[in-house]
Amino acid sequence: VEIGKRIGAKMNEHWSDITFDQIIPIPLHPKKQHKRGYNQCQKMAEGIQETTQIEINNTCIKKVTNTDSQTTMNRSDRLHNVNQSFVLSEGADLTGKHVLIIDDVVTTGATLEVCALLCQKAQAKSISFVTIAMAM
Repeated sequence: VEIGKRIGAKMNEHWSDITFDQIIPIPLHPKKQHKRGYNQCQKMAEGIQETTQIEINNTCIKKVTNTDSQTTMNRSDRLHNVNQSFVLSEGADLTGKHVLIIDDVVTTGATLEVCALLCQKAQAKSISFVTIAMAM
């Protein structure tokens, strides 16, 4: 939550002219979340919400496949790994909304790409991303 608060403070400071309608944290598969006890992206989103008052939408995208770890995969393998693992929830509607997708670490961008495409499918007006780290 603390890192989300810091991100939110920076957003208020540097992006005050940008209006976000909803924050969408990248979901974990329920089994992984149960094992871990929390979703780190959700925690980041909660911190951002606390400082920006932007609504969190953690129901529009679901992770339906418990995928393998992607740490040793290349971009092509990662895209294949996540392509069918995320789905839009029934009735998900982002029409006209500017959404902010939250992910903890970006390596190839495969997860963000798949989730952004789902947001486009739900008619999001625009999509932005925030992450805390980028692996090279």
